Amino acid sequence: MYTPVPPLEAAIIGSGSQEFWNVFARFRVQGTELEEFAPTWNWSTFILGGFWYIYRKVYVWGGVILQLIPTAIPSIGSPIAVVVGIGNVVVANYLYYLYVRDKAKKIKAAVASDEKALRIARYMGGVNIWAIWVAAPILLFFFV
Repeated sequence: MYTPVPPLEAAIIGSGSQEFWNVFARFRVQGTELEEFAPTWNWSTFILGGFWYIYRKVYVWGGVILQLIPTAIPSIGSPIAVVVGIGNVVVANYLYYLYVRDKAKKIKAAVASDEKALRIARYMGGVNIWAIWVAAPILLFFFV
């Protein structure tokens, strides 16, 4: 079922907002205010790991994943690293959903005007293009 992205959430998400909103629909229990986790697959997180969170401005989870993955990899192919990596890919969309939901609630609570809320969301939301430039050489080093 197609549901357009509310303007505030679209401003927070930035690029790809409709695609994310379609995935986020899996976490909302239809016809209620309830939410629940549902496993999804995030190819960007599979490829970029914690850098995807930094790109999407979810700094806390980006830091956690960037710290957790290297400590879980005593050697390439470690079973713990595989479990952490796959777990990260499966929960990434849900963690991003929680981030967008909470950011929208905070902005709505802090600002009375919809116009001002959108300006704040555009400023605080979106993506960090620089994260790609930081991640690319690091990932290239590890893959080579």
